[in-house]
Amino acid sequence: MTVRIEFLIHVVAGATIVLFLIFPQSCAAQGFLPFNSDAGIFDPSQGPLAVGYQLFRDASEIEVKVIDFRGQVADRFTFVDLRAGDHRFVWDGTDNNGELVPDGRYQFAVSVVFTDGSRDAALIDVMVAKIESRPGIQVPEPLPAVEYPHRLYGSFSTLYRYNDDQDQDDGEARLRTGLDYQDENNTVRGVFQAIQDYDGSSATFNGTQVMAERRWLTGKAKGVFRDNLGNFRDPMQLFSDFKTERNKLGFTVDQGYDRLSGTAVFFSSEGDVDSQEQGAAARLSYGEERSWLVGTSFTYRRAVDEYFSDERQGSHAAAADLQYWFSESFSIAAEAVTTDDEVLGSDQGYVLKGEYDLGAIRFSAGYTNLGENFKADFADPLHNVDRDAQGFDAGIDYFMSQPVWVFSNLSATLRFFNLTRHSDDSTVREIDGSLRLGVGSADTLFLSIYNREDEFGTNTNCMGSLIHRWDDSWSTMLQANYTDTDTSDSLRFMLTTSYTRAEVIGRLSVEWTRRTIDYSRFSPYDQGYIRFDLSDDLWHFQLQTKYSRNGEESGMNVFSRLDYKPEFLHRYQALAYISLGNRSSIETEAQCEIGFEVQF
Repeated sequence: MTVRIEFLIHVVAGATIVLFLIFPQSCAAQGFLPFNSDAGIFDPSQGPLAVGYQLFRDASEIEVKVIDFRGQVADRFTFVDLRAGDHRFVWDGTDNNGELVPDGRYQFAVSVVFTDGSRDAALIDVMVAKIESRPGIQVPEPLPAVEYPHRLYGSFSTLYRYNDDQDQDDGEARLRTGLDYQDENNTVRGVFQAIQDYDGSSATFNGTQVMAERRWLTGKAKGVFRDNLGNFRDPMQLFSDFKTERNKLGFTVDQGYDRLSGTAVFFSSEGDVDSQEQGAAARLSYGEERSWLVGTSFTYRRAVDEYFSDERQGSHAAAADLQYWFSESFSIAAEAVTTDDEVLGSDQGYVLKGEYDLGAIRFSAGYTNLGENFKADFADPLHNVDRDAQGFDAGIDYFMSQPVWVFSNLSATLRFFNLTRHSDDSTVREIDGSLRLGVGSADTLFLSIYNREDEFGTNTNCMGSLIHRWDDSWSTMLQANYTDTDTSDSLRFMLTTSYTRAEVIGRLSVEWTRRTIDYSRFSPYDQGYIRFDLSDDLWHFQLQTKYSRNGEESGMNVFSRLDYKPEFLHRYQALAYISLGNRSSIETEAQCEIGFEVQF
């Protein structure tokens, strides 16, 4: 894990940030800032990838969707009740079914809901590829560490925050503990989280979740509480877990016999969920992957639709699909779906896709036709398109696995679709491309462009990032990002210099952002931001200063934090900190926060 933490510090690159932002009334500064927006090349066999980010305000929920090179969601994870500060999420390179994803370009689509109701969003790029070993003397691998079937971990933390300018105080006590158990036939993963605010309100347990799985020779069964149920493997992914409520109870059963395999899924929402969603899904397939496969799928959903009724309405979808591999490189897949909804009525949808994979380069193309009243509630046919559209899509991915001349790595991707709405003949068009180029061992260039045109308008984002490593200790990153929509635009520059030697890590970041929003009295919004970090094994000091100005006010904000994090008894980590200032305010506020945490 130490290697991944250093990687976070060195590759502090901004990314393809698509700003689907809903600004609060004061047109406040960005609430979510990823440190590692271009996560580089990730080889899952080398260990998990950690992506760091900063929250400027308390968040009630953060959802991360892992979007694959086909534009479909491979996995989803959610975090709730996060305080302002530095955080990270970790991905091990697997999909929603727990299997390693194929090589290619992936994106973390991060959406944040803050406690004040405002929202923020970002896209973070990563290239999944196997990192080939370099020729030379092979170093003997160390003996593997002793592994135990179970792992118990957790933390207890408390904080108190007082703002003298607003004469407000708040605080909390938080307990989070988890248990992982795995043997040849069983896997159990559970997290219990309880948060008690000091204002006397009831404790919350939103972060609690459990998954238990039992495997046997020809199948498995899994039960979940606020965890993932997996995805179907048909071309349209007729059942995708990210389309369901997170707060749910459910179970799934998989059983195979020779070439025949079946899956059944049942779930029901729990807790304070407005949709009151209940659902079921089943899939039966015959054949073998990499040869030929036929399948049929069925889904059923009953839930409250806020747009049509206060009562639960039912809908179902049934599908048949065929997947055929002509060779190891070339395959086709087709699927026909019929849907029936109590409000919209019946309709059909079809997809036809082909893929030609030569290893270093992959071509794909397809045709999609979804009826005007098509309603497969859990399906994920195409990126942010699930009904009323027909047209073509295509993509190309290239990755240079071995160094050539001065280039240590080269990858390029291009994905697009052009669709027409059945209802009004309007166009839905999307293009998403990227270029990653490594020059020698010192320089990395990443460029990306994204454009989408639909009934909601046109959204364009361009980003460029250059990283130069001066030596084993020093590195510098320069990034520029421009986003334009029909009603707003944003321009952002960032310069970051990092230093790492032994236990000492330092970082200096300078950022300038300008946003304009049509018909807003707070527009334009300008912000200059400087952050300095210095840490070793025991201490971490952070100082950040920003100057903000909008159409009605301006001000200077200074925030600082000092952490002390000793380790004791070889497995316990303590953290004590004090911070001065308010990250999210326009002007510096007399706010003090103290906290303490014990991790095991």
